[in-house]
Amino acid sequence: MRPSSTVRHILRSSSLRALLRPSPRPAVPVLAPPRRSFFSSPPPPLLPPPDTVPHIAPSLIPYLLALLLGAAQPSSEEDSSSDSPLELRQTADAGLCTVARRDIKRGELILSELPLLAWLNGMDSKEAREWTDGLTPSARGRVVALSRREDLEGEDVKVDETAPWRSANGFNVQLPPLPLPFAGKLPPQPETVSFLFPTVARINHSCLPSAGHAVNWSNLRMEVYATRDIKAGEEITIEYLPTLPALPRAARLSLLQETFGFTCRCPACASPNPASDGRRAEVRELVERLAVPGMERREALGCLERVRALLEEGEGYGGVPEFVYIQMRNKFHQPPEVQQQHSGTA
Repeated sequence: MRPSSTVRHILRSSSLRALLRPSPRPAVPVLAPPRRSFFSSPPPPLLPPPDTVPHIAPSLIPYLLALLLGAAQPSSEEDSSSDSPLELRQTADAGLCTVARRDIKRGELILSELPLLAWLNGMDSKEAREWTDGLTPSARGRVVALSRREDLEGEDVKVDETAPWRSANGFNVQLPPLPLPFAGKLPPQPETVSFLFPTVARINHSCLPSAGHAVNWSNLRMEVYATRDIKAGEEITIEYLPTLPALPRAARLSLLQETFGFTCRCPACASPNPASDGRRAEVRELVERLAVPGMERREALGCLERVRALLEEGEGYGGVPEFVYIQMRNKFHQPPEVQQQHSGTA
């Protein structure tokens, strides 16, 4: 049964508290800033049936994890065959960017990629150097082939030579809670970790993105989905920070420059737009209201609908896919003809 239009709008606008989360400034160069994700708010606790997750002795967990990751195979979305919906292209104005090889429909999976690097935030430069010294020549080559930050200085950068690349291309991702069978068997879980996905890192930022991205925790892959229809030859873009939809142009430019070292020249930032700044200020006010406990359901629905209208109809977002529950994300990604088969009243 297909949800009503109001419910669908709420699903597409869920987790709006992510818009208010401050964007942490990297304390050290190796801390990758958080980027927009379907899981930008913590998912609900994972409560699988007791027999679906094996009960493993703590000392064995790291070895089994290494075996699982070592056996993981690249997906078809990562190769350069004619079936891949994206390709890298050199352009005169944007340099090397990711473009659609063919028409891509809204909700289509564009890319699914395993991380090349994964590290704990706050790792000191000496520890990072010892870790990255163990990279294979192939892995090191893929890292240094990416863009790097030229504005990082200091002794830490001299010791940890990969810091400019990891800072420019890493994804700081919030971890979901551990399944119950593992609770208490591992060291205290960090709130976030950083990953580097080499192909996803090639996708440029836009404050009016054509795609969204999420870590699929069932296979540890970063998945990139189209949030609107994308024409063949059109650049594929994502939004690097979750707070940007609620910020005016000047604040977005300042935050992106400070965090990533580049000046945003996307359509939303190309020139001053007081009307756009006003819409985004209203988005922030609405999200602040939604964050206050005790709001009546009818009022909350009205706020969510207004946020959706401001971003999608006012700003031109193709969608606001901030899903917490996987079933919501799957519903959003169903093709229209499949949704029509299950249409009905909510």
